[in-house]
Amino acid sequence: MAPPPVSPATASACARVKLGDLEAGQKGAYFQKQSRRAPKSRVSGPQGAIAEGKEGVLSQYLEDLSDPIRRVKVNDRDKNTGATLLHQAVKMKNNAILDMLLTYGADPNVKDKMGFTPLHYVAKFVRPEKRRVTDKQGRTALHNAATLGDAEVVRLLLSHGANIHAVDKKGLTPLHIAAKEGSLQAVCLLCQEIQKEASTDIPVAVLSRRDKQNKTPLHYAVENNHIEIVRFLLEKGVDPNCSSSTGLTALHLAAMRGGVPMCQLLMDHGAATDVLADGNKTPLFLAATNDRPRIVAFLLDKGAGIEDRDVEGNSPLLGAVDSGSVEVVRLLLDRGADIDSRNNDDRNVLHMAVLSKNEDVLQLLLAVKGSEQLINRKDCDGDTPLHHAARNAFLDIVQILLKRGARASAKNSSEETTLHAACHYNFPNVVREIVKQDARLVNETDIHWNTPLHVAAQGGFSETAAILVEAGAYLEAKNYYEWTPLTVACKNGDFDTVSNLLGAGASVNSVDKMKVGIGHVT
Repeated sequence: MAPPPVSPATASACARVKLGDLEAGQKGAYFQKQSRRAPKSRVSGPQGAIAEGKEGVLSQYLEDLSDPIRRVKVNDRDKNTGATLLHQAVKMKNNAILDMLLTYGADPNVKDKMGFTPLHYVAKFVRPEKRRVTDKQGRTALHNAATLGDAEVVRLLLSHGANIHAVDKKGLTPLHIAAKEGSLQAVCLLCQEIQKEASTDIPVAVLSRRDKQNKTPLHYAVENNHIEIVRFLLEKGVDPNCSSSTGLTALHLAAMRGGVPMCQLLMDHGAATDVLADGNKTPLFLAATNDRPRIVAFLLDKGAGIEDRDVEGNSPLLGAVDSGSVEVVRLLLDRGADIDSRNNDDRNVLHMAVLSKNEDVLQLLLAVKGSEQLINRKDCDGDTPLHHAARNAFLDIVQILLKRGARASAKNSSEETTLHAACHYNFPNVVREIVKQDARLVNETDIHWNTPLHVAAQGGFSETAAILVEAGAYLEAKNYYEWTPLTVACKNGDFDTVSNLLGAGASVNSVDKMKVGIGHVT
Protein backbone atom coordinates (compact mmCIF):
# COMPACT_ATOMS: atom_id res chain seq x y z
CA MET A 1 0.00 0.00 0.00
CA ALA A 2 1.44 3.35 -1.01
CA PRO A 3 2.18 5.81 1.79
CA PRO A 4 0.46 9.18 1.98
CA PRO A 5 2.09 12.06 0.10
CA VAL A 6 5.05 13.90 1.57
CA SER A 7 4.19 17.50 2.40
CA PRO A 8 5.97 20.11 0.20
CA ALA A 9 7.86 21.60 3.15
CA THR A 10 11.09 22.36 1.37
CA ALA A 11 12.91 21.42 -1.82
CA SER A 12 16.00 20.41 0.13
CA ALA A 13 14.11 17.74 2.06
CA CYS A 14 16.02 14.89 0.49
CA ALA A 15 19.33 16.25 1.70
CA ARG A 16 18.26 16.58 5.33
CA VAL A 17 18.24 12.83 6.11
CA LYS A 18 21.70 11.59 5.26
CA LEU A 19 22.13 9.93 1.88
CA GLY A 20 25.35 8.33 3.10
CA ASP A 21 23.37 6.41 5.69
CA LEU A 22 21.37 4.36 3.15
CA GLU A 23 21.72 0.62 3.60
CA ALA A 24 22.78 -1.10 0.40
CA GLY A 25 21.04 -4.35 1.27
CA GLN A 26 17.68 -2.70 1.75
CA LYS A 27 17.35 -0.75 -1.47
CA GLY A 28 14.77 -3.20 -2.74
CA ALA A 29 13.74 -4.19 -6.24
CA TYR A 30 13.32 -0.62 -7.29
CA PHE A 31 16.95 0.31 -6.69
CA GLN A 32 18.23 -2.97 -8.11
CA LYS A 33 16.24 -2.45 -11.27
CA GLN A 34 17.50 1.09 -11.64
CA SER A 35 21.07 -0.10 -11.07
CA ARG A 36 20.81 -2.64 -13.92
CA ARG A 37 19.51 0.06 -16.24
CA ALA A 38 22.25 2.59 -15.45
CA PRO A 39 25.18 2.61 -17.94
CA LYS A 40 28.50 1.70 -16.35
CA SER A 41 31.15 2.46 -18.94
CA ARG A 42 30.00 5.53 -20.78
CA VAL A 43 27.67 8.44 -20.25
CA SER A 44 24.31 7.95 -21.93
CA GLY A 45 21.81 10.72 -21.31
CA PRO A 46 21.14 12.37 -17.96
CA GLN A 47 20.58 9.01 -16.26
CA GLY A 48 24.08 7.95 -17.29
CA ALA A 49 25.51 11.25 -16.10
CA ILE A 50 23.99 10.66 -12.68
CA ALA A 51 25.14 7.03 -12.60
CA GLU A 52 28.76 8.02 -13.28
CA GLY A 53 28.66 11.20 -11.19
CA LYS A 54 29.26 13.47 -14.19
CA GLU A 55 27.94 16.75 -12.81
CA GLY A 56 29.16 18.83 -15.75
CA VAL A 57 27.48 16.57 -18.29
CA LEU A 58 24.23 16.56 -16.34
CA SER A 59 24.37 20.35 -16.12
CA GLN A 60 24.64 20.57 -19.92
CA TYR A 61 21.54 18.42 -20.33
CA LEU A 62 19.59 20.52 -17.86
CA GLU A 63 20.70 23.83 -19.36
CA ASP A 64 20.20 22.90 -23.01
CA LEU A 65 16.49 23.70 -23.04
CA SER A 66 16.62 25.43 -26.43
CA ASP A 67 17.28 22.19 -28.32
CA PRO A 68 14.05 20.15 -28.53
CA ILE A 69 16.02 16.99 -29.31
CA ARG A 70 18.34 17.22 -26.28
CA ARG A 71 15.86 18.97 -24.01
CA VAL A 72 15.55 17.30 -20.60
CA LYS A 73 12.88 18.24 -18.12
CA VAL A 74 14.06 17.79 -14.58
CA ASN A 75 10.86 16.08 -13.42
CA ASP A 76 10.46 13.71 -16.40
CA ARG A 77 9.65 10.17 -15.22
CA ASP A 78 10.99 6.80 -16.35
CA LYS A 79 8.36 4.94 -18.39
CA ASN A 80 8.93 1.66 -16.56
CA THR A 81 9.48 2.68 -12.94
CA GLY A 82 7.94 6.15 -12.81
CA ALA A 83 11.14 7.38 -11.17
CA THR A 84 12.57 10.86 -11.73
CA LEU A 85 16.20 11.92 -11.89
CA LEU A 86 15.90 12.86 -8.23
CA HIS A 87 14.95 9.29 -7.31
CA GLN A 88 18.11 8.14 -9.08
CA ALA A 89 20.31 10.75 -7.36
CA VAL A 90 19.07 9.50 -3.99
CA LYS A 91 19.98 5.96 -5.02
CA MET A 92 23.48 7.03 -6.09
CA LYS A 93 24.02 8.93 -2.81
CA ASN A 94 25.48 11.88 -4.71
CA ASN A 95 24.73 15.06 -2.76
CA ALA A 96 26.27 17.39 -5.35
CA ILE A 97 23.99 16.06 -8.10
CA LEU A 98 21.05 16.03 -5.70
CA ASP A 99 21.63 19.73 -4.95
CA MET A 100 21.93 20.48 -8.67
CA LEU A 101 18.63 18.79 -9.44
CA LEU A 102 16.88 20.63 -6.63
CA THR A 103 18.33 23.91 -7.91
CA TYR A 104 16.83 23.18 -11.32
CA GLY A 105 13.44 22.61 -9.74
CA ALA A 106 13.33 18.87 -9.09
CA ASP A 107 10.21 18.03 -7.11
CA PRO A 108 10.91 15.83 -4.04
CA ASN A 109 7.22 14.95 -3.83
CA VAL A 110 6.89 13.12 -7.17
CA LYS A 111 5.95 9.45 -6.63
CA ASP A 112 7.27 6.52 -8.61
CA LYS A 113 5.02 3.59 -9.62
CA MET A 114 5.44 2.08 -6.16
CA GLY A 115 3.99 5.24 -4.66
CA PHE A 116 7.23 6.42 -3.07
CA THR A 117 8.91 9.82 -3.23
CA PRO A 118 12.69 10.32 -3.03
CA LEU A 119 12.34 11.39 0.60
CA HIS A 120 10.51 8.17 1.49
CA TYR A 121 13.44 6.14 0.20
CA VAL A 122 15.94 8.23 2.13
CA ALA A 123 14.01 7.70 5.36
CA LYS A 124 13.15 4.05 4.74
CA PHE A 125 16.63 2.80 4.03
CA VAL A 126 18.66 4.52 6.73
CA ARG A 127 21.13 1.91 8.00
CA PRO A 128 20.31 0.60 11.50
CA GLU A 129 23.70 1.64 12.88
CA LYS A 130 23.17 5.15 11.50
CA ARG A 131 19.69 5.80 12.84
CA ARG A 132 21.08 7.38 15.98
CA VAL A 133 24.07 9.08 14.38
CA THR A 134 24.08 12.87 14.72
CA ASP A 135 25.28 15.68 12.48
CA LYS A 136 27.42 18.65 13.52
CA GLN A 137 24.45 20.17 15.34
CA GLY A 138 23.87 16.91 17.18
CA ARG A 139 20.70 16.21 15.20
CA THR A 140 19.56 12.77 14.16
CA ALA A 141 17.52 11.85 11.10
CA LEU A 142 14.42 12.07 13.30
CA HIS A 143 15.29 15.65 14.27
CA ASN A 144 15.59 16.54 10.61
CA ALA A 145 12.33 14.86 9.71
CA ALA A 146 10.63 16.78 12.54
CA THR A 147 12.13 19.99 11.17
CA LEU A 148 10.45 19.29 7.84
CA GLY A 149 7.18 18.65 9.66
CA ASP A 150 6.60 15.56 7.54
CA ALA A 151 4.61 13.12 9.64
CA GLU A 152 5.01 10.21 7.23
CA VAL A 153 8.80 10.41 7.34
CA VAL A 154 8.64 10.67 11.13
CA ARG A 155 6.50 7.51 11.17
CA LEU A 156 8.94 5.66 8.92
CA LEU A 157 11.92 6.57 11.08
CA LEU A 158 10.14 5.62 14.29
CA SER A 159 9.19 2.27 12.81
CA HIS A 160 12.88 1.69 12.09
CA GLY A 161 14.01 2.38 15.65
CA ALA A 162 14.84 6.10 15.64
CA ASN A 163 15.60 7.44 19.12
CA ILE A 164 12.74 9.68 20.19
CA HIS A 165 14.68 11.01 23.20
CA ALA A 166 17.80 12.13 21.31
CA VAL A 167 18.87 15.70 22.02
CA ASP A 168 20.90 17.99 19.79
CA LYS A 169 23.55 20.46 20.92
CA LYS A 170 20.86 22.92 22.00
CA GLY A 171 19.11 20.27 24.07
CA LEU A 172 16.22 19.98 21.61
CA THR A 173 14.38 16.69 21.20
CA PRO A 174 12.43 15.82 18.04
CA LEU A 175 9.29 16.78 19.99
CA HIS A 176 10.65 20.29 20.65
CA ILE A 177 11.30 20.68 16.95
CA ALA A 178 7.96 19.29 15.78
CA ALA A 179 6.18 21.66 18.19
CA LYS A 180 8.23 24.55 16.89
CA GLU A 181 7.59 23.75 13.23
CA GLY A 182 3.86 23.28 13.76
CA SER A 183 3.29 19.71 12.61
CA LEU A 184 0.47 18.40 14.80
CA GLN A 185 0.65 15.01 13.09
CA ALA A 186 4.35 14.69 13.87
CA VAL A 187 3.74 15.75 17.47
CA CYS A 188 1.00 13.13 17.81
CA LEU A 189 3.20 10.40 16.34
CA LEU A 190 6.06 11.26 18.68
CA CYS A 191 3.71 11.26 21.66
CA GLN A 192 2.28 7.90 20.62
CA GLU A 193 5.80 6.51 20.56
CA ILE A 194 6.47 7.94 24.02
CA GLN A 195 3.27 6.31 25.26
CA LYS A 196 4.32 2.94 23.80
CA GLU A 197 7.57 3.11 25.73
CA ALA A 198 5.80 4.02 28.96
CA SER A 199 3.05 1.40 28.52
CA THR A 200 0.77 3.85 30.36
CA ASP A 201 -0.37 7.40 29.84
CA ILE A 202 2.24 9.70 28.35
CA PRO A 203 4.60 10.86 31.14
CA VAL A 204 4.12 14.61 31.52
CA ALA A 205 7.78 14.95 32.47
CA VAL A 206 8.78 13.72 29.01
CA LEU A 207 6.40 16.14 27.28
CA SER A 208 7.82 18.94 29.43
CA ARG A 209 11.46 18.13 28.82
CA ARG A 210 13.59 21.27 28.79
CA ASP A 211 16.28 22.30 26.34
CA LYS A 212 19.39 24.27 27.29
CA GLN A 213 17.30 27.43 27.57
CA ASN A 214 14.90 25.57 29.88
CA LYS A 215 12.23 25.83 27.19
CA THR A 216 9.68 23.05 26.80
CA PRO A 217 7.87 21.98 23.61
CA LEU A 218 4.97 24.12 24.87
CA HIS A 219 7.17 27.21 24.83
CA TYR A 220 8.06 26.57 21.19
CA ALA A 221 4.48 25.90 20.14
CA VAL A 222 3.26 29.12 21.78
CA GLU A 223 6.20 31.13 20.49
CA ASN A 224 5.33 30.15 16.94
CA ASN A 225 1.55 30.45 17.32
CA HIS A 226 0.69 26.78 16.79
CA ILE A 227 -2.48 26.83 18.86
CA GLU A 228 -3.63 23.26 18.08
CA ILE A 229 -0.32 21.85 19.28
CA VAL A 230 -0.61 24.04 22.38
CA ARG A 231 -4.09 22.64 22.98
CA PHE A 232 -2.84 19.06 22.49
CA LEU A 233 0.03 19.49 24.96
CA LEU A 234 -2.13 21.21 27.56
CA GLU A 235 -4.73 18.46 27.33
CA LYS A 236 -1.93 15.96 27.97
CA GLY A 237 -1.25 17.71 31.27
CA VAL A 238 1.70 19.95 30.45
CA ASP A 239 2.13 22.74 33.03
CA PRO A 240 1.48 26.16 31.40
CA ASN A 241 3.49 27.90 34.14
CA CYS A 242 6.84 26.25 33.39
CA SER A 243 9.39 29.01 32.95
CA SER A 244 12.45 29.23 30.72
CA SER A 245 15.92 30.25 31.88
CA THR A 246 14.82 33.88 31.47
CA GLY A 247 11.66 33.29 33.47
CA LEU A 248 9.31 33.33 30.50
CA THR A 249 6.18 31.21 30.77
CA ALA A 250 3.94 30.28 27.87
CA LEU A 251 1.65 33.21 28.75
CA HIS A 252 4.56 35.65 28.60
CA LEU A 253 5.32 34.41 25.09
CA ALA A 254 1.67 34.53 24.05
CA ALA A 255 1.39 38.08 25.39
CA MET A 256 4.33 39.14 23.26
CA ARG A 257 3.65 37.24 20.04
CA GLY A 258 0.32 35.46 20.11
CA GLY A 259 -3.30 36.46 20.16
CA VAL A 260 -6.21 36.55 22.57
CA PRO A 261 -7.33 32.95 21.74
CA MET A 262 -3.87 31.64 22.68
CA CYS A 263 -3.90 33.59 25.95
CA GLN A 264 -7.43 32.39 26.70
CA LEU A 265 -6.46 28.77 26.05
CA LEU A 266 -3.48 29.01 28.39
CA MET A 267 -5.50 30.67 31.14
CA ASP A 268 -8.24 28.06 30.78
CA HIS A 269 -5.55 25.54 31.70
CA GLY A 270 -4.25 27.46 34.69
CA ALA A 271 -1.75 29.98 33.33
CA ALA A 272 -1.08 32.70 35.93
CA THR A 273 -1.21 36.40 34.98
CA ASP A 274 1.00 37.58 37.83
CA VAL A 275 4.02 35.35 37.23
CA LEU A 276 7.27 37.31 36.77
CA ALA A 277 9.90 36.80 34.09
CA ASP A 278 13.44 38.16 34.40
CA GLY A 279 13.34 41.82 35.28
CA ASN A 280 10.03 41.30 37.12
CA LYS A 281 8.11 41.56 33.86
CA THR A 282 4.50 40.37 33.89
CA PRO A 283 2.63 39.13 30.80
CA LEU A 284 0.73 42.45 30.83
CA PHE A 285 3.97 44.42 30.82
CA LEU A 286 5.27 42.43 27.84
CA ALA A 287 2.00 42.85 25.96
CA ALA A 288 2.12 46.60 26.62
CA THR A 289 5.73 46.96 25.48
CA ASN A 290 5.18 44.85 22.35
CA ASP A 291 2.20 46.83 21.02
CA ARG A 292 -0.49 44.18 21.68
CA PRO A 293 -3.55 46.29 22.60
CA ARG A 294 -6.08 43.44 22.36
CA ILE A 295 -4.04 41.26 24.67
CA VAL A 296 -3.55 44.19 27.06
CA ALA A 297 -7.34 44.64 27.23
CA PHE A 298 -7.87 40.89 27.67
CA LEU A 299 -5.35 40.61 30.51
CA LEU A 300 -6.79 43.66 32.26
CA ASP A 301 -10.23 42.06 32.02
CA LYS A 302 -8.74 38.97 33.66
CA GLY A 303 -7.43 40.98 36.59
CA ALA A 304 -3.82 41.65 35.63
CA GLY A 305 -2.25 44.40 37.77
CA ILE A 306 -2.18 47.66 35.83
CA GLU A 307 0.43 49.20 38.15
CA ASP A 308 2.70 46.17 38.58
CA ARG A 309 6.30 47.32 38.15
CA ASP A 310 9.34 45.70 36.58
CA VAL A 311 12.74 45.69 38.29
CA GLU A 312 13.45 49.21 36.99
CA GLY A 313 10.20 50.51 38.42
CA ASN A 314 8.43 50.83 35.08
CA SER A 315 4.68 50.31 35.01
CA PRO A 316 2.96 48.93 31.89
CA LEU A 317 2.11 52.56 30.99
CA LEU A 318 5.73 53.70 31.24
CA GLY A 319 6.79 50.66 29.22
CA ALA A 320 4.18 51.33 26.53
CA VAL A 321 5.25 54.98 26.30
CA ASP A 322 8.87 53.94 25.97
CA SER A 323 8.04 51.47 23.19
CA GLY A 324 5.92 54.06 21.37
CA SER A 325 2.55 52.30 21.19
CA VAL A 326 -0.10 55.03 20.94
CA GLU A 327 -3.00 52.57 21.05
CA VAL A 328 -1.74 50.78 24.14
CA VAL A 329 -0.98 54.07 25.92
CA ARG A 330 -4.50 55.32 25.19
CA LEU A 331 -6.01 52.03 26.36
CA LEU A 332 -4.06 52.01 29.64
CA LEU A 333 -4.99 55.62 30.37
CA ASP A 334 -8.65 54.84 29.66
CA ARG A 335 -8.41 51.89 32.07
CA GLY A 336 -7.11 54.11 34.87
CA ALA A 337 -3.33 53.84 34.65
CA ASP A 338 -1.59 56.48 36.78
CA ILE A 339 -0.24 59.18 34.48
CA ASP A 340 1.98 60.43 37.31
CA SER A 341 3.80 57.12 37.74
CA ARG A 342 7.59 57.26 37.87
CA ASN A 343 10.29 54.64 37.58
CA ASN A 344 13.41 54.13 39.68
CA ASP A 345 15.12 57.01 37.85
CA ASP A 346 12.23 59.31 38.75
CA ARG A 347 11.28 59.55 35.09
CA ASN A 348 7.63 60.11 34.26
CA VAL A 349 5.69 59.42 31.08
CA LEU A 350 6.86 62.68 29.47
CA HIS A 351 10.51 61.88 30.11
CA MET A 352 9.95 58.46 28.53
CA ALA A 353 8.07 59.84 25.53
CA VAL A 354 10.87 62.33 24.84
CA LEU A 355 13.64 59.76 25.23
CA SER A 356 11.85 57.41 22.82
CA LYS A 357 11.39 60.33 20.41
CA ASN A 358 7.73 59.59 19.85
CA GLU A 359 5.82 62.77 19.06
CA ASP A 360 2.45 61.03 18.69
CA VAL A 361 2.66 59.52 22.17
CA LEU A 362 3.89 62.84 23.58
CA GLN A 363 0.97 64.75 22.06
CA LEU A 364 -1.47 62.15 23.41
CA LEU A 365 -0.04 62.49 26.91
CA LEU A 366 0.00 66.28 26.83
CA ALA A 367 -3.70 66.23 25.99
CA VAL A 368 -4.50 64.33 29.20
CA LYS A 369 -5.67 66.30 32.19
CA GLY A 370 -2.92 66.56 34.77
CA SER A 371 -0.05 66.30 32.29
CA GLU A 372 0.70 70.01 32.72
CA GLN A 373 1.99 69.15 36.19
CA LEU A 374 4.53 66.76 34.68
CA ILE A 375 6.14 68.91 32.03
CA ASN A 376 8.72 70.51 34.35
CA ARG A 377 9.22 67.55 36.69
CA LYS A 378 12.82 66.48 37.19
CA ASP A 379 14.29 62.98 37.11
CA CYS A 380 17.05 61.62 39.35
CA ASP A 381 19.63 63.77 37.53
CA GLY A 382 17.48 66.86 37.78
CA ASP A 383 16.70 66.76 34.07
CA THR A 384 13.30 67.86 32.80
CA PRO A 385 11.81 66.40 29.62
CA LEU A 386 13.10 69.54 27.85
CA HIS A 387 16.67 68.82 28.98
CA HIS A 388 16.47 65.41 27.33
CA ALA A 389 14.95 66.82 24.14
CA ALA A 390 17.64 69.52 23.92
CA ARG A 391 20.46 67.07 24.65
CA ASN A 392 19.27 64.74 21.88
CA ALA A 393 18.53 67.41 19.24
CA PHE A 394 14.84 66.57 19.04
CA LEU A 395 13.93 69.98 17.60
CA ASP A 396 10.25 69.25 16.96
CA ILE A 397 9.83 67.94 20.50
CA VAL A 398 11.67 70.96 21.91
CA GLN A 399 9.17 73.20 20.11
CA ILE A 400 6.19 71.16 21.37
CA LEU A 401 7.39 71.30 24.98
CA LEU A 402 8.16 75.03 24.88
CA LYS A 403 4.68 75.75 23.51
CA ARG A 404 3.17 73.67 26.33
CA GLY A 405 4.96 75.62 29.05
CA ALA A 406 8.27 73.84 29.54
CA ARG A 407 10.75 76.13 31.33
CA ALA A 408 13.93 76.56 29.33
CA SER A 409 15.58 78.02 32.44
CA ALA A 410 15.14 74.87 34.53
CA LYS A 411 18.44 73.63 35.94
CA ASN A 412 19.50 70.06 36.62
CA SER A 413 21.73 68.70 39.39
CA SER A 414 24.79 70.09 37.58
CA GLU A 415 23.09 73.49 37.43
CA GLU A 416 22.86 73.21 33.65
CA THR A 417 19.98 74.86 31.83
CA THR A 418 18.43 73.33 28.75
CA LEU A 419 20.67 75.68 26.72
CA HIS A 420 23.77 74.16 28.31
CA ALA A 421 22.40 70.72 27.37
CA ALA A 422 22.01 71.72 23.71
CA CYS A 423 25.48 73.33 23.60
CA HIS A 424 27.21 70.22 24.93
CA TYR A 425 26.39 68.32 21.73
CA ASN A 426 26.47 71.12 19.14
CA PHE A 427 22.84 71.35 18.11
CA PRO A 428 22.65 74.87 16.62
CA ASN A 429 18.99 74.62 15.60
CA VAL A 430 17.97 73.68 19.13
CA VAL A 431 20.22 76.44 20.51
CA ARG A 432 18.44 79.00 18.31
CA GLU A 433 15.03 77.76 19.45
CA ILE A 434 15.89 78.01 23.15
CA VAL A 435 17.60 81.40 22.76
CA LYS A 436 14.51 82.64 20.94
CA GLN A 437 12.44 81.52 23.92
CA ASP A 438 14.71 83.11 26.55
CA ALA A 439 17.87 84.97 25.47
CA ARG A 440 18.88 85.56 29.09
CA LEU A 441 20.00 81.96 29.30
CA VAL A 442 23.16 82.72 27.29
CA ASN A 443 24.79 84.01 30.50
CA GLU A 444 23.48 81.43 32.98
CA THR A 445 26.20 79.38 34.67
CA ASP A 446 26.45 75.75 35.68
CA ILE A 447 27.99 74.26 38.83
CA HIS A 448 31.48 75.08 37.50
CA TRP A 449 30.42 78.62 36.51
CA ASN A 450 30.53 77.71 32.82
CA THR A 451 28.22 79.67 30.55
CA PRO A 452 26.80 78.03 27.42
CA LEU A 453 29.57 79.87 25.51
CA HIS A 454 32.23 78.13 27.62
CA VAL A 455 30.56 74.82 26.78
CA ALA A 456 30.48 75.55 23.03
CA ALA A 457 34.12 76.70 23.10
CA GLN A 458 35.15 73.53 24.94
CA GLY A 459 33.49 71.40 22.28
CA GLY A 460 34.94 73.39 19.40
CA PHE A 461 31.46 74.21 18.14
CA SER A 462 32.05 77.45 16.27
CA GLU A 463 28.54 77.76 14.78
CA THR A 464 26.90 77.34 18.17
CA ALA A 465 29.36 79.82 19.70
CA ALA A 466 28.50 82.37 17.01
CA ILE A 467 24.76 82.04 17.78
CA LEU A 468 25.43 82.64 21.47
CA VAL A 469 27.65 85.68 20.80
CA GLU A 470 25.00 87.15 18.54
CA ALA A 471 22.40 86.61 21.28
CA GLY A 472 24.47 88.62 23.77
CA ALA A 473 26.72 86.09 25.49
CA TYR A 474 29.21 87.83 27.81
CA LEU A 475 32.65 87.35 26.27
CA GLU A 476 34.59 87.92 29.49
CA ALA A 477 32.62 85.54 31.71
CA LYS A 478 34.96 83.42 33.85
CA ASN A 479 34.38 79.92 35.11
CA TYR A 480 35.69 78.28 38.29
CA TYR A 481 39.25 78.31 36.88
CA GLU A 482 38.78 81.93 35.81
CA TRP A 483 38.95 80.89 32.17
CA THR A 484 37.03 82.97 29.67
CA PRO A 485 35.43 81.35 26.61
CA LEU A 486 38.44 82.59 24.61
CA THR A 487 40.83 80.87 27.03
CA VAL A 488 38.85 77.63 26.66
CA ALA A 489 38.85 77.90 22.86
CA CYS A 490 42.61 78.47 22.84
CA LYS A 491 43.21 75.49 25.12
CA ASN A 492 41.06 73.42 22.79
CA GLY A 493 42.93 74.59 19.69
CA ASP A 494 39.71 75.70 18.00
CA PHE A 495 40.92 78.29 15.49
CA ASP A 496 37.45 79.15 14.13
CA THR A 497 35.98 79.88 17.55
CA VAL A 498 39.10 81.82 18.62
CA SER A 499 38.85 83.91 15.46
CA ASN A 500 35.12 84.54 15.96
CA LEU A 501 35.57 85.54 19.61
CA LEU A 502 38.44 87.88 18.81
CA GLY A 503 36.37 89.39 16.02
CA ALA A 504 33.54 89.95 18.50
CA GLY A 505 35.91 91.83 20.83
CA ALA A 506 37.04 89.22 23.37
CA SER A 507 39.98 90.40 25.47
CA VAL A 508 43.36 88.78 24.98
CA ASN A 509 44.62 90.07 28.34
CA SER A 510 42.56 87.87 30.65
CA VAL A 511 44.45 85.73 33.18
CA ASP A 512 43.29 82.68 35.13
CA LYS A 513 43.73 81.65 38.78
CA MET A 514 47.34 80.75 38.12
CA LYS A 515 47.92 84.22 36.65
CA VAL A 516 48.47 82.61 33.25
CA GLY A 517 47.47 84.80 30.36
CA ILE A 518 46.00 83.74 27.03
CA GLY A 519 49.33 84.25 25.34
CA HIS A 520 50.77 81.45 27.49
CA VAL A 521 47.92 79.00 26.98
CA THR A 522 48.89 75.73 25.32
